[in-house]
Amino acid sequence: MWPLLSEAQSTVQFVMFIACMPMGASHIVRPALRVNFFTRLHAQGTAASC
Repeated sequence: MWPLLSEAQSTVQFVMFIACMPMGASHIVRPALRVNFFTRLHAQGTAASC
């Protein structure tokens, strides 16, 4: 189908690129969202403290 993806390693790398690209882009585009999430998570404390 695609000559680039003829080997298994190239196929895995392509799939990982497609899967990880949106996550990496969101870290760059909206860093405040991550800060807010981890701040709220930290405020909840540890799981054993419930």
